[in-house]
Amino acid sequence: MKTNLLFVYGSLLSRGVNHHLLLEQGAIPYSLNASIKGEIYLIEWYPGLVLHGNKTVIGEVYQLNDLEKAFSYLDEYEGADDSKNPEYERVIVPVKVDDRLVECWTYIYLHPIDKSSLIPNGDFISHLNSKKSNFD
Repeated sequence: MKTNLLFVYGSLLSRGVNHHLLLEQGAIPYSLNASIKGEIYLIEWYPGLVLHGNKTVIGEVYQLNDLEKAFSYLDEYEGADDSKNPEYERVIVPVKVDDRLVECWTYIYLHPIDKSSLIPNGDFISHLNSKKSNFD
């Protein structure tokens, strides 16, 4: 069964700089308190999720009513539509929402992470905010 839920963990979060892009695709909040097992790394100014490790990655889940329209746009935005060298791949993963697991689409990072920094707390937005406060 295909799901119409999407787990986001970076700039598309409700507190992220590109959240409006998600809303423009008709996304409706499903849970603003979700998590997944894995690790996120700071790639440049944005994060990349890898599904190894036993850390918790903090995110949100959105319901997409028109999957074809939403994924046409989001695949391009995430760099998952480049058949020669995609940066991300859209996959279905189990996501913890409250005390249960739900199947959601998410974007996993495909390039090497050896030169990227681990975001140890798994929360992209709090990581960015902590970096900003270091410069205040």
